[in-house]
Amino acid sequence: MTINHVQLKIGVAEVCLKGTHDNLVEVAFELLDRVSKISQVETSMQTINNPNSGKCNSDGLSEGNTLGSKVKPNSYKEITVTSLAECMDCDSGRKLTEIACVFLHHVKKKIEFNRSEILSTMKTAPNFYKDNYSKSLSRELKALTNECTILLKKKDYYSLSNKALKSWEKNIANF
Repeated sequence: MTINHVQLKIGVAEVCLKGTHDNLVEVAFELLDRVSKISQVETSMQTINNPNSGKCNSDGLSEGNTLGSKVKPNSYKEITVTSLAECMDCDSGRKLTEIACVFLHHVKKKIEFNRSEILSTMKTAPNFYKDNYSKSLSRELKALTNECTILLKKKDYYSLSNKALKSWEKNIANF
């Protein structure tokens, strides 16, 4: 059985894959499917938030882009809480809390984050955030701590556990 090595570069994201031919084909298609979903989420968000939707500047970017300056398709910078929640089928306050922690760690490059940062990050996904999530945040943080998904570093300061880091690195790499 021959092990193949493939390196894919999509925007600024680069992924190295090793495996059999059939396995690589399957993983590559799954990766492209996820990137496509993220791109669709970002495009739909631009369409909803952008009154100039459909008009592009000379760079091929939407004019009046409300998602940040010069967001380019398939760029690591375009990972948002909403796109993570969409791709991870977020259906609860606990899952959105975890996604906010992942976003703070992987995208904002924060090793530790406090309760208020987590809550404000959750609120950046208005299609998933519900008002009662702020009331239940302490319960969700405690549950995630008990599940060893996040670690309580000091009072109201958290970080992702090693277990969660490994799990989410795979998910982030598949974006």
